[in-house]
Amino acid sequence: MTQLWPPVGAPSTLTRQVWDTETARTIPGVGRALAIYGLLGQMPLDAFRGIRPVSRPRLLDRPDPDHSRPWFVKAHVEDYMLHGNACHLVTSINAEGWPGSARWFPAHQWTLTSEDGATVYWLNGRRVDSRYVVHTQRGADPSFPGRGVGVVEQHVRALNRIGLEEATESENLRGRGMPGVAVITPQKEPKSTDLDAAADKWLEKFGPGTGSGLPAFFPASRAPRPAPRQRGDVGDRESVPAPDVDRARRGKNEIDHGRGHSRSQVTERSGP
Repeated sequence: MTQLWPPVGAPSTLTRQVWDTETARTIPGVGRALAIYGLLGQMPLDAFRGIRPVSRPRLLDRPDPDHSRPWFVKAHVEDYMLHGNACHLVTSINAEGWPGSARWFPAHQWTLTSEDGATVYWLNGRRVDSRYVVHTQRGADPSFPGRGVGVVEQHVRALNRIGLEEATESENLRGRGMPGVAVITPQKEPKSTDLDAAADKWLEKFGPGTGSGLPAFFPASRAPRPAPRQRGDVGDRESVPAPDVDRARRGKNEIDHGRGHSRSQVTERSGP
């Protein structure tokens, strides 16, 4: 079930990024979504008879004796989302005839076939009694209702586009885009041989393979200078005078006792 079913043909170009669940995992957004859904593993599993809760059996407290319940649930959630099919095998039956323990197997180890209209389960190439298989599927494949459809298969084109965009952005940052650093040379007019040697030294130390692109070299006489601050820039509050309207309001409240004026001659304005 790892490969999309029906399987997607081999990529015709090297620009294809997503074609199965493993390549979809490389997209950061997919990883974040799986991490969020994986939190479901922290929730308890309770048993109900009708609408009344009953004592929790050991199976729900720890389905697989060899693993914790959160791990067991999280594995099912990831298979359910990515592959559209999550399966575990009942490994023991208690005295009352109910499942006593179970074991999860990755989705890619299962194979589904149809026989006389019924779904037949195969685990690592061996047929398994369907009575001991618990299969949770996401939706249904119209051509094979016994198989679910995962998010990757359903949205493979959109995921591939996202992968291509991220690959292009990474390639640009690696050297095809604007330089991420400027190097100022002490010479006013450096020789081209010196610049070539400096560039080779930079690549030897920082790239390729380190995510750093080529720097931009500038002679001291042509060094880029920061743009002058404009009125209203952040951090330049002291250089911006207070609005005239504020000064006008303060002036109206002052009384010039020396000249006998009850109010200042400042006229209030509604704008700067």
